[in-house]
Amino acid sequence: MLRTLLVPLDGSVLAERALPYASRLARAAGARLLLMRATLAHPVEGIEEADARAAMVERAEIELGSVAERLRHEGLIVEPAVYYAEAAEAILKAARERQADLIVMSTLGRTGLGRWIYGSVANRVLQRAEVPLVLVPASCERAWAAEGPRRILVPLDGSPLAEEALAPAQALAELGHADLLLARVVEPLAPIEPHGGYLPPLHPDESELDAARQYLESVASPLRFGGRTVTVHVVQGSPAAQISAVARERQVDLIAMATHGRGGVARLVMGSVAAEVLRQASGPLLVVRPSAVREAIGVPEIAQGQTAGPALSVRLTERELALVQQALEARLADAEREAGARVRASAGARELSDLLAELQQAEATTTRGRA
Repeated sequence: MLRTLLVPLDGSVLAERALPYASRLARAAGARLLLMRATLAHPVEGIEEADARAAMVERAEIELGSVAERLRHEGLIVEPAVYYAEAAEAILKAARERQADLIVMSTLGRTGLGRWIYGSVANRVLQRAEVPLVLVPASCERAWAAEGPRRILVPLDGSPLAEEALAPAQALAELGHADLLLARVVEPLAPIEPHGGYLPPLHPDESELDAARQYLESVASPLRFGGRTVTVHVVQGSPAAQISAVARERQVDLIAMATHGRGGVARLVMGSVAAEVLRQASGPLLVVRPSAVREAIGVPEIAQGQTAGPALSVRLTERELALVQQALEARLADAEREAGARVRASAGARELSDLLAELQQAEATTTRGRA
């Protein structure tokens, strides 16, 4: 049951892209919208820190209050809240203190393309939030119609972790009177060539595709029993590309995915399939962190004011950057194998994944620079 939807804003039109989706969900559920904004004052010569802080908070309250008043005129229950803190910490604190059931946020903000999603803000929120997130990507083209049929795509890979996206997807389907589309992507196998040569990938045979269909039907059956319209779809190819293609072809309104599946810790949402789907998606993405992961990835918080050490600047070639990323991904995979089924990360998992996110941002910046 949705009672409180948290919408992080930063005063930009880009961040407000999440509002139409949050408003539609809040109206359907009769829930309140909690609009929150994080603000920090940067040191300015000649201005006292307390005065700078008060000015920043006052400005944020005025701007956020204006948005809240506009939504109240639309008949919504809205509560604004300003936090004087770093963005990720403020979002997590607001979600915890105000008992949010869902976080709805844009992937764009004042800092432009990439910061919220490829940077540490969204990465930390996704790793530590106790509730699902709806992410509205930059490429979002499909708006939720007030009326008419809706579809929610739920990609599954056969793992219990991936299946944890089903419950919140079904809850949103009930709110929006939407149909469910369960999809399974069967990846081609990479053949082993003993002498290091290249061999084309081996496409799955009909028995593998049949097994995938049977699995999806076994998941769909109890959902249909409850009266929900559920269809299944099996495709071959790269998971991210095929999920995005199915979403476009079937004109789905929402993609619901777990942050972890068969790849476990090594496939954190910011590092693999879901991240690529988010980059290609034409609509919002519901991201769910499985309960086993929430319980298992227990990383001590860094005390306020404490840092891990001085920042360093390092120059890397694209090849060197790729090698470092591969090493980090391999370390996360090792943590998964050491922990077994509970997907328990090492004590440094948060730092590793944050560093990986920063490197991915560097890669994205490099790519845009060449374009």
